Amino acid sequence: MSAENEIVPNVRIFAVETEGPAVRVDIYGGDDALCGSVGYQFPNARQRARNVTTLRRWCESETVLTLVRRQGVVTLLDESGVLDELLRD
Repeated sequence: MSAENEIVPNVRIFAVETEGPAVRVDIYGGDDALCGSVGYQFPNARQRARNVTTLRRWCESETVLTLVRRQGVVTLLDESGVLDELLRD
C-alpha cells in the first residue's frame, strides 16, 4: 500500500458536529489507538442531512467502522452493514 493510501479497521465515532456545509466527525479506535477528526463539506443540504443522520446513527450505536484514506479523501465504511444488506437481497 502506498503512503497515500491507508486502511484503519475498528474505528468508532465519538461525536458529529455540523456548521453550515461543514461536518466534523471525531473518531477513535483502531489497532493503533487512533484519535482525531475528519472534516467533510456537503454543500447540498439534502445530502448533508442524509450523511449526518447516518454518521449520528453510527455514533449512537457504537458501530465499528473502517476508515479508508485514498489520495487525501477519507471515507468511513460500515463493512458489516454493507454485507448484511447484500445478504438480505
